[in-house]
Amino acid sequence: MSSAEDDLTKLRQELADLKAEYQEYAYLVSHDLSAPFRQIEGFARIIAKHNDANFDEKTLRYLNFVIDGADNGKALLASLLKFSRLNTETQPYSEVECNLLIDEIRSEFSALIIDTKAIFEVGELPIVWADKAHIKIVFAELIRNALIYHKQSMPPLVSIQAEELPHFWQLHFVDNGIGIPAKLYQHVFKILRRGVTNEEFPGSGMGLALADKVIKAHGGEISLKSEVGNGTKISFTIPKPSFEPSIKTTF
Repeated sequence: MSSAEDDLTKLRQELADLKAEYQEYAYLVSHDLSAPFRQIEGFARIIAKHNDANFDEKTLRYLNFVIDGADNGKALLASLLKFSRLNTETQPYSEVECNLLIDEIRSEFSALIIDTKAIFEVGELPIVWADKAHIKIVFAELIRNALIYHKQSMPPLVSIQAEELPHFWQLHFVDNGIGIPAKLYQHVFKILRRGVTNEEFPGSGMGLALADKVIKAHGGEISLKSEVGNGTKISFTIPKPSFEPSIKTTF
């Protein structure tokens, strides 16, 4: 074996060791940081339950703030861990039937769909070459956003359509929700950045950041068009298997 091959083998082993170390670190950080939130939430619920008749309305409201804060902290940690795992938990690319993937996600969100009376309009979607688990994150986050950030005056409408381009498939997710101000278009693709306040809608500000990272890693691009009060359109591209972009973003 040549010196170059030896160096390559060594680098690959170092990368594998670093990846394993990173995975262990991410798990331990997430687990250790989640424990205090679980304790805070648990004891706050016990206090509220056993002193419901003794506390005034203001005190109970403050306890609920503590419980909500702990819940939000746990959700935020879970989202950050999911984001970090995009670097290490990858699968070989395979054919992914987008229509079947949408059906799978709708089944998982069935309770929320029934609760909001959401309406779906899904066209004939392509079979794409992708990491299925990661592409599912993109689809799920975009559908979740459409179901959560909707106007109270009408049920959510989710339209999912595809367009064939010479070297790419382009998918469009359109909703009739609350919309996003133009000044925040780039802002919402960054981690922990949101287009609404926590008081309006709960959330971690990670959905579009996850989608952006996955799509770019697949060699595609993602964009947003929206108008406050008139819904949002998220479009992204996925290269066809026969086309390799000259510049491809990797994790």
